[in-house]
Amino acid sequence: MKTLTFSHIQQIQDFQFITDSSGVLLDDKGQLYKFKGGETELIKTPENFHISHFHFINENQGAIVGSSVVPEHTPKEGTLGSYSLLLLPILLLLWLGTKALRTGKTTIASAVLLFIVSGLVISCSGNWQSYKSPDPGSRFSTIITSNQLRRATFHAYPVNKENKSFISITHNQGQNWTTHQLPTHFYPTAIAAVGNNFIVGTYANQTEGNIPLHADGDLYFYGNDSTYNKRFASNNTTNPYTIAVNRGVNGIRYFEEDSVLFVFGSERMPTFPKNEVSSTNGNIYQIHTSLLPDYKIIDVPDTVFVTSLSISKNGLWVTLDNKTTSITDGKQVYIKLDSKKLLHFRNGTWADISIKNLTSFRQVEFIRGTARGYVLSEDGEVFETLNNGTDWQTTGISGISYMRLYKNTMVLCKGGNQLVFLQNS
Repeated sequence: MKTLTFSHIQQIQDFQFITDSSGVLLDDKGQLYKFKGGETELIKTPENFHISHFHFINENQGAIVGSSVVPEHTPKEGTLGSYSLLLLPILLLLWLGTKALRTGKTTIASAVLLFIVSGLVISCSGNWQSYKSPDPGSRFSTIITSNQLRRATFHAYPVNKENKSFISITHNQGQNWTTHQLPTHFYPTAIAAVGNNFIVGTYANQTEGNIPLHADGDLYFYGNDSTYNKRFASNNTTNPYTIAVNRGVNGIRYFEEDSVLFVFGSERMPTFPKNEVSSTNGNIYQIHTSLLPDYKIIDVPDTVFVTSLSISKNGLWVTLDNKTTSITDGKQVYIKLDSKKLLHFRNGTWADISIKNLTSFRQVEFIRGTARGYVLSEDGEVFETLNNGTDWQTTGISGISYMRLYKNTMVLCKGGNQLVFLQNS
């Protein structure tokens, strides 16, 4: 098997092949490199944020995202749980209304109380429910019929107000970058592209520590490629187009041949007032490349986090994290589960898959247009199927951290700094 070794790099955080022999990689220190064969060249990038993710459309055009504050190094006081944060705006408005009454400002007090009552009425009314309906093909899916694409306003997360998140775009192989601040305190956690537009996914906070866990997130769109949606001709970087996902984003997969995006991550985050998306259970958000309705939200069994997603000829496949959340002493914390499940969604229902008595897996990936797929077990062993997941056999390869697909070839990251090309058997 062909192997590329980058001896001067300790840990490859992610990589992307752009041609058969060259591409871009990111190390665990947030440094970006071009590579050709086993040779690398450092790409000079903006210094005002730590790069967490990247994506290149071609050799020239690419984007990096990151934050001014690295999540695990962010000291903050207070341990409000995610659901408690929903009450902060209401409590603030109540305080303002009460203060206005005490000072005789009845007009202001009336306006504040009217706003609260209006929010409660909207939340309790059934108007938003008319925009969601059960999927006749599956009890695990819900159809959303309202248009979710809109201009972004700043999405604040007050306990993390010191953080600034950025996207920086190059059109000349990283020689120059144009940087834009994302309109949020959330962290960028995924990036992809449709046509010449970049899509950034965010997560309020998924790192357990001093900042409260908060499983909320959005999609932001950067670029003016109007191939799939004419409105993007007027898109801008100050208030770009956005879709409120109302759940934390772990990943974005674009399947061009199906004209569909899958956004996956956490379970829903309730909002006030309620809406058709935030009130719908589900960890997977299916969106047409036009970004227009109908949308579909797919729920996986249990309140867990989807960590990878792929499509075979006979359905959808996902892996799940081995943790869920719970409220303990008023604070949201992670609860560890027994395994990282591999699930197959077929004919509208989920099946729990085990392979050779193994029940814990990190990643699943199928090669489109074929019956071939691969699964990475929790202990780093790679398994292969030649019949869309009906049967699995070991490849004899172990010690793998993660897999990336380039065209019809699976490339494995091994030992921190090796890329191994898996030969099709």
